[in-house]
Amino acid sequence: MKLFLLALVGVSLLGANVHADEEDETTDPHDLLLTSMLTEFMKDSEVQLVLDLDLFRSLMEYSPDRLQEKINHNDISFWHKALNYLEPLKQYDVGPACFADVSYLIWDVIQFIKLNQASDQCIGTSVGADTDCPCLNETAPQLADKQWVFKVLDAMGKMPAGIMNGNNLFVGSWDTCRKISVPKNRQGHKWQGQYCMTYLQPYNKDNPLKNIGTGAKDTVDTSHCAAKTSQSESGNEQSGADDMKCFDMIPLLNYGMCLPDTCTEYDVKRIVEFLAHGVEMAANRSIVCNIDIICHNDEKDKLTNDPTSMWMLAFVILIVVFMVFGSVYDYFVYQEILRSFPESDHMKENSEIYETQSWFVKVLLAFSVYTNGKNILRAKKGPNQVHCLHGMRVLSMFWIILGHTYYYCATSLTMDNIIPTLVSFPLKFTNQIILQAPLAVDTFFFLSGMLMAYLWFKMTKKMKGKNITSPGFWGQFYFHRYVRLTPIYMIIMGLDVTLFTHFSDGPFWRPIEKNYCRISWWTNFIYMNNFLLQHVEQCMGWTWYLANDFQFYCFSPILLVLLWKRDWIGIGFSGALIFVASGIKLAITLVNDYPPAPLLTKNLQIVKDLSSYWPDLYIKPYTRCSPYIIGVLVGYFLYKYGLELKMKKWQVGLGWTLSTIGGLWSVFGLYDYSLTGEISQGMLIFYALLGRN
Repeated sequence: MKLFLLALVGVSLLGANVHADEEDETTDPHDLLLTSMLTEFMKDSEVQLVLDLDLFRSLMEYSPDRLQEKINHNDISFWHKALNYLEPLKQYDVGPACFADVSYLIWDVIQFIKLNQASDQCIGTSVGADTDCPCLNETAPQLADKQWVFKVLDAMGKMPAGIMNGNNLFVGSWDTCRKISVPKNRQGHKWQGQYCMTYLQPYNKDNPLKNIGTGAKDTVDTSHCAAKTSQSESGNEQSGADDMKCFDMIPLLNYGMCLPDTCTEYDVKRIVEFLAHGVEMAANRSIVCNIDIICHNDEKDKLTNDPTSMWMLAFVILIVVFMVFGSVYDYFVYQEILRSFPESDHMKENSEIYETQSWFVKVLLAFSVYTNGKNILRAKKGPNQVHCLHGMRVLSMFWIILGHTYYYCATSLTMDNIIPTLVSFPLKFTNQIILQAPLAVDTFFFLSGMLMAYLWFKMTKKMKGKNITSPGFWGQFYFHRYVRLTPIYMIIMGLDVTLFTHFSDGPFWRPIEKNYCRISWWTNFIYMNNFLLQHVEQCMGWTWYLANDFQFYCFSPILLVLLWKRDWIGIGFSGALIFVASGIKLAITLVNDYPPAPLLTKNLQIVKDLSSYWPDLYIKPYTRCSPYIIGVLVGYFLYKYGLELKMKKWQVGLGWTLSTIGGLWSVFGLYDYSLTGEISQGMLIFYALLGRN
């Protein structure tokens, strides 16, 4: 209540029809009475800080006529009236420091207007009027001191062009806001600018995608009128549960605000909620479903103020030190020893000399940029490599990068023509290559299963199958995979949520991973992030692939042992698993009325309907395992028949023809669906079953 009593004083003195007297030379007794009353109510240190601001010190220097009259007649009705006006503010618990700085801004705006009017009077408006130089000399410096408020207003978001095309970015000026720093009180405290991006989400009932691309005419929707009539007759306001959920695909508004750095994100959210509530009251309807605030200021965003990032920086520096010393020792000492032997004996001597080194030297050599760089960049082909896989990896990787580039451009919502682009993009036939980029992920699942099986069968043959009954072997099988992936995985996660968040800044630089990984990092650690905590955003969302791949790997021994013992049983069991996985995918698709693939269509409402497609179907192993199982079978046949399998020309031609037709159909087979957003039941079933197999 102390905070709102303070607000009461500000509003009452600046309220409607209240006109300030000119500043007196001496302090009025009633001003002293008012000041002492406020001080009595505000003895705690938090509010004393607010009271000490120049805003409230200046307020005490004025003696408004109306307030003076009320005090003289012991009439407190004016105070009750102002208090009732401020009563709704009690639910918006904005921090005192934030409230004071926002009030300071408003007060300086009012002061600037008054000084500007006074300056006009000094200059004189009538023809031939003389300029009052002493008056102008007095007001000019004061007017200059208040110019900073224009920087704040200039840094606020402005209405852009292309709103009808989906451009809802009222960005404002990031740099202008954060450079604002002006003294605000006698202690030298400063009003420091802080940039906040406000994301306002509408309700589903205001979904802007409902009629886009559906062929519906652009007419005024009058359905709500009939609904309102029936509601008024029944006396009950009823709406669908879905309509009152938040529409989270495209924000209603992205608005950049320049506010003092004393305001927390919670404070800013409460302020925006208060303003939004006022707009909704005026419009007599619910408009804003949810408000999300991201604020940035120089102090909070400093690397030195982030202890976790500083620890990670120390770790990175330690790694760099090992790399430098390891590379120097490797090049000038270890390689010099190897050069003393004939080149033909390098491999043999390297192994023998390496074993004689101490553990510390071995650790240093492991960090050598020289040796590791040569191994990574070596283009020499090994005798047992499947050479065509290199091309598959490169092309698939480029395909994924291409698709994600377009995806992030669209979902970042930084384009001023997002709606026309989304509508027209699927209409071009060749754009199906971009829209179907998720198919490339299945290529990596296939390669993972194939290489794992091929190498396992070769190793098992070398050991004559004795290893498959040993618990220690299978323990090593899993341990080796986990240790191979997890350390570097955790390091990348650590860098992503710490140092990477400081690499850049700006209104759209959101520390998403930093926030979400604090909640769900452990699900990545156990490779279950495609199942657990799906109600919150995933930590490093793209790592759903690693979770699936590790889960497939854990399941693979069943297939490997069956193929090794009784290959026909293993092949039959693998085929049955593919059939079951395809059936599960089809069932989920039909039950939830999902499209056959996560594809952009002219009917943008389908894109909204895909909001649950990701957790229900896209990232689950029981719907993505078919390519991996096929890869295991191919790896087995490569092991069994060798890499130099001889085929007749007609067999090669038939294989290329069928694979080309199947591949092109998977990519371009849904073009008609992209054009209309409609698909026959038969085509949906056929593509859901075979489109990714």
